[in-house]
Amino acid sequence: PLTLNPTSTVPLTIRCFLGCELPPEGLKDCVFFEVAVNGSSFMNFQPKTASWTAGPQAPSSVVTYALEQLNKYNRTRYELREFLQVTCVQYVQKHITGNNSKGSQIGRSYTSLVLGILVGCFIITGVAVGIFLYTGGRRRC
Repeated sequence: PLTLNPTSTVPLTIRCFLGCELPPEGLKDCVFFEVAVNGSSFMNFQPKTASWTAGPQAPSSVVTYALEQLNKYNRTRYELREFLQVTCVQYVQKHITGNNSKGSQIGRSYTSLVLGILVGCFIITGVAVGIFLYTGGRRRC
């Protein structure tokens, strides 16, 4: 199990999994954003409530702090939900139809998709730096 405290193993490996899945016609799109630390689920974004929830690890002050910070701002909640439910879904739908099979861009620019992914990465990096600073950033032997 994941335990983040001053005696945690350094370095931490943080991985973000985000995206959307398009189900058959008539069913609702599935969007997701999960953060894993050292291979264990750390937190997940719940698009229905536009909130972040803790993974199955034991509760810790680092998890509580990260959740408070991510759930505090509209950018990390509502704008992320809009990005996943609108921009990501439109991007996948456009590429499934095959309209872009020759490599030429038709229609809307995907700059917002790239910017959304970058903002998400910066947010998670900020959380990682916060965890590093919170734990003192030093190894204990």
